Amino acid sequence: MLAHCRALVKEIEKLRYQVESYWYTRASRLELKDGDKNTFYFHHNAKQRRKRNKIVGIEDNEGCWCEKEEEAGRVIDSYFRELFESCNPNNMEAVAAVMREVITPEMNELFDRDLSDAKVKEALFQMHPQKAPSSDSMTTRFYQIYLDVVGRDVCSFVRDWWMGKANLTEVNQNNVVLIPKCPEPKRITEFRPTSLCNVL
Repeated sequence: MLAHCRALVKEIEKLRYQVESYWYTRASRLELKDGDKNTFYFHHNAKQRRKRNKIVGIEDNEGCWCEKEEEAGRVIDSYFRELFESCNPNNMEAVAAVMREVITPEMNELFDRDLSDAKVKEALFQMHPQKAPSSDSMTTRFYQIYLDVVGRDVCSFVRDWWMGKANLTEVNQNNVVLIPKCPEPKRITEFRPTSLCNVL
């Protein structure tokens, strides 16, 4: 009976920890440590953050207010397409001729070296464990905790990427999120885009 009670207590503690971790991630309060027993605080922060960042509508170029998701999407898509679209400049050789060389042969030799597992793991543990993940929902913390399980695959992938052999099609799929630059933004220029990338 006592052993059963202890097992139940352990299970409850584990579930509590998982709930706290969930709200910690939702709240994105990076100054607090994962496992702090203050779920109400995390819940409140997550709700406030969601409310502050929610886009209820946006003005187009003519000043018309667009509330429907499809209309707002068109305004956002049009703005960024125009902003980042290439005008296909030519005569790039003339520009390249006056650019100062920055990468020295010694630096290039360092870049061409094989990447060690130790370097990959060192980089992984320098990343914040709870940054918002991309569509695969895998945080850095997952890779840090289960490195003994996934470490070989992670190191192999990074080495392939380093040598230009990896297929990045799926890994490069990011979630682009618009962060308000000011309270109650109305125009697309009042948002800052940020990419939520896969950890790999």
